Amino acid sequence: MSIMSYNGTAIVAMTGKNCVAIAADKRLGQQFLTVDMDFQKIFPITKKTYVGLPGLATDVQTLHEKFRYKSNMYRLNEQRDIEPKAFAHMVSSTLYEKRFGPYYIEPIVAGLDKNNNPYICGMDLLGCMDVAHDFIVAGSADENLKGMCENLWEADLEPEDLFETISQALLNAVDRDALSGWGGVVHIITPNEVITRHLKARMFHLTKFLILLKQTREMVNKWILFVTTICSMVCASTSPELDQIPNSPKNYSISLSNIDNMVRIIGGVDANISNYPFSVLVKITSSGNGGATCGGSIISSNWILTAGHCLVKLKERNWNSDKKRPINWGNNRTQEHRITNNEHIKPRKSDFDQRMDTFQDNPNYYITNPQNIGIYYGSSIKKKMKRMQVKNVIVHPGVDLHTFRNDVALLELENPISFSKSVNSVKISLAYIPSEMPLTAVGWGVSKTSNREIPNSLRATSLLTGSQEICRKTRSSFIDNNGDVICCPSFEGRDTCFGDSGGPLIAYELAQEKNSTESGSEDVSEKVPCLLGITSYGDTTSPKPFTCADPEGLGFYTHAAHFIDFIANSTGLSVNDISTNNTLIPAQDIRNTQKKPDDTLRIIGGVPAIDTEFPFMASVKIYEGINEYTCGSTIISTNYIVTAAHCMYSTRKRISVNQLIVGVGNINLSLGKKYGVEKIIIHSKYDPVKILNDIAIIKLNKTLEFGESIGRAKIDTSEFDIGSNMTAAGWGVTSNQSFTPSPSLYKVVLKVKEPQKCSSIRPNFTTNLNDFICLADGEEKKDTCYGDSGGPVLTMDKDRITYFFSGLTSYGDTTSPQPLGIRPDCADINGYGFYTRVGHYVDFIKYHTGLTEKYLLANSTETGRSLIRNFDNTTEGVVITD
Repeated sequence: MSIMSYNGTAIVAMTGKNCVAIAADKRLGQQFLTVDMDFQKIFPITKKTYVGLPGLATDVQTLHEKFRYKSNMYRLNEQRDIEPKAFAHMVSSTLYEKRFGPYYIEPIVAGLDKNNNPYICGMDLLGCMDVAHDFIVAGSADENLKGMCENLWEADLEPEDLFETISQALLNAVDRDALSGWGGVVHIITPNEVITRHLKARMFHLTKFLILLKQTREMVNKWILFVTTICSMVCASTSPELDQIPNSPKNYSISLSNIDNMVRIIGGVDANISNYPFSVLVKITSSGNGGATCGGSIISSNWILTAGHCLVKLKERNWNSDKKRPINWGNNRTQEHRITNNEHIKPRKSDFDQRMDTFQDNPNYYITNPQNIGIYYGSSIKKKMKRMQVKNVIVHPGVDLHTFRNDVALLELENPISFSKSVNSVKISLAYIPSEMPLTAVGWGVSKTSNREIPNSLRATSLLTGSQEICRKTRSSFIDNNGDVICCPSFEGRDTCFGDSGGPLIAYELAQEKNSTESGSEDVSEKVPCLLGITSYGDTTSPKPFTCADPEGLGFYTHAAHFIDFIANSTGLSVNDISTNNTLIPAQDIRNTQKKPDDTLRIIGGVPAIDTEFPFMASVKIYEGINEYTCGSTIISTNYIVTAAHCMYSTRKRISVNQLIVGVGNINLSLGKKYGVEKIIIHSKYDPVKILNDIAIIKLNKTLEFGESIGRAKIDTSEFDIGSNMTAAGWGVTSNQSFTPSPSLYKVVLKVKEPQKCSSIRPNFTTNLNDFICLADGEEKKDTCYGDSGGPVLTMDKDRITYFFSGLTSYGDTTSPQPLGIRPDCADINGYGFYTRVGHYVDFIKYHTGLTEKYLLANSTETGRSLIRNFDNTTEGVVITD
């Protein structure tokens, strides 16, 4: 059990309309033993600011007193109460100061600022801040809380509605967590007062007993139903009288032509329509088959994108085999299909290789009449949805009902849909999709494989993309290598299943928005959903009959980008209007992608790098449990890269080689070739407190192949003129408000400053002026900032053609006075950046790589400057190989 879960906690904060709420459970436990049933976890700081402290109980008491003291000192110094945002920075700074022996607390700050705007912020035990506009969760019940909040929270809730929402979320979450519960407390902070209410929650042992009792009863009922069904089937096969029964029970009167290849959500959670406003329900009614439901996606106010097999049907049995029957779609589009037989469309694996029956080739099939199709939208609850009639149906002419190739169709609406918070369109992503990319499938289908009853609400589940090799292995005869399908293996009981074909498979991208500030406007990254796939069908490598969420099963999804021209030509919409090229975010939650704060720096005030401009750049992704962070690095040979030593430390200890993935050959963070690590060498005199000798060498597990996009940089040992320019490069935030990595490489030009200016900020730390390069350009608001440590600082030759490796990004500081406990912003006018001077560590690099000076160093002819030889003679290093 994690030490963070030792005492058990559940804390949640939510925003409302000019109000904010924070709630916590009351249980104090010693693992599964309950010690106290009324333990305080939320503390008032001011009349409008509260802090929740989930984690180790002893640290809760310590930090409460520390924060109370600091806030009182702030009040004495500033003659006013501390604002929630300032207090959050104070908390973050306090935690970060103890980063090498941290408090086991992940605080949540909630309050109203001086304008009564709600503010909530969470952070990890190192102080990495996570500012949200909806809700924040923490504690041992955080996963349950997050799922409940995503389902229940809505914007602009009034205080009473906010209380009901946060109470339901907390009570439902602690009922499912063994380490929290025994009641709760809710604080509603409004401009005029703070309303505190106490909640009753069920005890753990009683909760589990009731759940177990319910599950046992459901299991018994299923067995009774199963035995009854089998008995009925046996009796029906031996008794002629029973053959005349007109209808089976409702749950079993399922038309295979309508349901077998339609897919629904298994292992998901109830979804809020405001998170998926583009998701619609397509209801198809026709005589003789009882109708069917599919999903769909709004791509414009007039058009819905869905699966082709939802709309192509088998002709009914009472039609004459030699009769021509025209089907009118609307817009004077008429199609004729000759009826020859009544072959069932259920796929048969024995003749998959031989058949290529598109609906145009086979006259047994017809396209559903638009009058029989209704589009339901605007709510995650079926009863509350609005209905829109379909005017026109366009199915891809190559739809194949046996192989499910080209499984795409478009529905034109009779009237345009009005967009709102719960109704909006989604753009089709044209970005590259790597393997194991986190995706989300959304649908209206069943949540259990044993029950085909369609639920009444929208559901969502998380999936990962599989490799094309896995896809082709399962359906080798049907998967071309042209990218027209995406496959997602079933994992952890999650899958799409019977009934939700046509629904969206989405990912998230980083979109740039203009955010107004006092000084003008700035670009801010925002997480935006984009459409990757259309739910199509499932299959398995198992010899057993296919079931949803089969451990050996795969879900197949039509790759929407592959059909972008068909969509644009059929709808009359431009490709630019319905698609996006932004890079996908390779993480499920954008707010949790970066867990390491101040030590990692990123580019502010820079510009995007040009492709192949920095072939020696390599990204280093460090994985710590479910979290990850990114550093930069520089290739110096086919086997070695150089980065910052502090990147090689996780929360409390050095990382292992298995936690690193190195990416090369692309300015896009999620693309490029990936390499593992054989060993890490950290400078033996690296000081994590003073951040001295901040350099490390990484040996790759495979040799790089140099080319146009992958190369090395030579080390420049020149003396640098004060005021001259250097270029820093890295993947990172472009504003102080963001903690999200930039998907693309950025560069920024900085000016060399006198080393004494840097040393004056940290006189007790910078003992050797030859160890570092001092750079800044605060006047132009340019800097490196959180997230891109280890990336190179570069000089150029006199002809400004070739880059040379001069330093690597380490950390920054400022002389500007700061309010108590608040870290300085990047690009501060009085700020300076400290960059490890790589040329000072040539002996260390030579010793551990075996490379010669002639190979490593740029000569004076190349640089156009006089070289100096002022090397650190230390060659010892801490070598990590496991």
